[in-house]
Amino acid sequence: MILAALLLQSYVHRVPQVTPVARFGAIAVEREDPVATGQAVLHEMPLLPKARLVWSSADGLVRALYEDDGLWLNHGVMIRRKPGAGPDVDCSMWDGSTLYGARAGGAEAWREGIVALRRQLAQCGGIDAERAAGYEREYRAAAPQAAAAGKALRSLARTMFGGLRRCAAAKTRYGPAWDVRCARREGPD
Repeated sequence: MILAALLLQSYVHRVPQVTPVARFGAIAVEREDPVATGQAVLHEMPLLPKARLVWSSADGLVRALYEDDGLWLNHGVMIRRKPGAGPDVDCSMWDGSTLYGARAGGAEAWREGIVALRRQLAQCGGIDAERAAGYEREYRAAAPQAAAAGKALRSLARTMFGGLRRCAAAKTRYGPAWDVRCARREGPD
């Protein structure tokens, strides 16, 4: 299915279109779909549809997210140091791929994400301890909504990709065409 999507979008420029699906306090669930502009191109990285769970700080500068493209479920933290810096982030960290558990994670699982947030805030630099502690408090305060948001992400992923099994191990082949293929899928269904 993913291969067919990649072939169909070849040679046409696509831009991501983000659609909000649900909001749970500071946590949003959204979908991103590649939309053709009609402009012909020869070489462009293909865009895949994505289901996303995003926590945003009150000032909008810090985001922690789970992003699912139907093959991989990734967790990341993105930081802009100051407002008005544009859409680009100053620092980003992806923890790599993870898998859906047998059931949606709740407040306890959400609180475990504080480790990645704290690490990225420290590594990014330019964010004083008081401001970093404020972001951590905001993140912790969102924990009661985490289970409902997680269920919404799982529902969206099932709708978009037909299930929750994601790549647990990959085979990478380097050469003229860098190729990554899933060797094993795991997860509930």
